[in-house]
Amino acid sequence: PSPSQGWAQSERPGIAERAPADVVLALALVHHLALGNNVPLARFADHLATLGRNVIVELVPKSDSQVVRMLSGREDIFPDYDEAGFEAAMRTRFSVEERVAIPATERTLWRLRR
Repeated sequence: PSPSQGWAQSERPGIAERAPADVVLALALVHHLALGNNVPLARFADHLATLGRNVIVELVPKSDSQVVRMLSGREDIFPDYDEAGFEAAMRTRFSVEERVAIPATERTLWRLRR
């Protein structure tokens, strides 16, 4: 997330200073953080919880073409990156209100509430 910016970092507040939001959207994000940058799903959940009470997260599975490409040049060291692992991590901070499959994909949207 962007830090505070501008003169004395006071012109444009960073994301932490703007929180909490009414709704947080994390679309096509979690796989970049978890698989691309080794951020544990539990840490991702912790951070989302600081941003707002209502969260919508898009879970992109390992079978998705973008994730296959992302993992093609490295070892898959992410045994917990699946629906069960994602749900377990999110439930440490949120209740799962709804899960919706995105048509014509293997991706799902998760509506979470803290």
